[in-house]
This record gives sequence, C-alpha cells and structure tokens, in this order.
Amino acid sequence: AKIFQDFGAYAIDADQLGREVEEPGRPALAEISEAFGRDVLHTDGTLNRVALAGIVFTDPKALARLNSIVHPRIWEEEERLVAIYEAQDPTGIVILDAAVLIEAGFADRMDIVIVVDVDESDQLQRLTSKGMVAEDARSRIRSQLSQEERLKCADFVIDNRGALDSTSKQVKEIWDLLVLRSGAKKH
Repeated sequence: AKIFQDFGAYAIDADQLGREVEEPGRPALAEISEAFGRDVLHTDGTLNRVALAGIVFTDPKALARLNSIVHPRIWEEEERLVAIYEAQDPTGIVILDAAVLIEAGFADRMDIVIVVDVDESDQLQRLTSKGMVAEDARSRIRSQLSQEERLKCADFVIDNRGALDSTSKQVKEIWDLLVLRSGAKKH
C-alpha cells in the first residue's frame, strides 16, 4: 500500500480503521466487551488486543462474532473515506489495505483485488519480528484463508517473497494499468 501511495494512490488501512472503531466511547468496544467479557479490556477501558486475540484466533466462532461487530463499522469508515477522496479527486485511485478482505466477504465490493503473496514461513517471520509470539502468529495465520483460496480471488498478484525492488516493480506495473483504466493523470 505504501508503494502505491508513493505513486499517488490514496491508501486506506483497514487495520487502522479497526483500531479506531474499537476506541473507548465507540459502540464497537462496548459490544466487544459484552460479547467477550471485561477481561478483554485494560483497566483504563481500552481494548486488550492480546487478550482478545487469545480468544478469537483459537475459536472460529469467536472470531466470526468479533468480525460481525467490527467489520461493518470498518466498511462504513472505508466508504466515508472513499467518498472524501472521490470528491477531492474524481479520477483518483484508492487502495484499501485489508489483509482479511476476502475472508470478510467484501472482495466483491472492490473494483480490483490485488493479493500480496508470501510464503507462510516469511509471514511467520514478519509477524514475530513485530513482537508477536510465534504460536500466536501461527494461530493468526491458520485463521486466514489458504494461499490457494486467496489467489483464486485475485485480479493481480504481487509476489512479495523477494527484494523490495522486485515488489516495487510489480506494483509499478499494476499502477500503470490502474492509471490507464481510471483515466487518472498520475506520476
């Protein structure tokens, strides 16, 4: 998403939107607490993501419940931002960075689906390098669609196993096609 943004795309980070809709005072947080108990909250009332992850990434029904609370609110925020970007730049290109877009059943809402493909071992290494415990990272990976299932939904695939230069080159090729399609005048 960052590389697309460097080319001129408007980028929306669904994970960031998820964090925003789960802030204190927002309805999603109250529903999450009601569904999963007060143990998923820190003493200051903010969401304890580690505690919640321990519940939802080991129980598919719990994950589905969480998603039913959070996803609709994320999509509302995404739609609001897209409307703002479209008003500012009618031929602009908006990239939604959403790791579970396909799992959430929202791929059909997109004009184009780009899947960033990486081996599970690389995915595990990247998650643990961000401080996630290996077993938690494995649980999170197992809760997602398989690589094969994600690739079936892709209009474009970016192979993210190699160097950043290789990834940038692939993004540039897709960007050029998106610009052509949108009629945008982008660099």
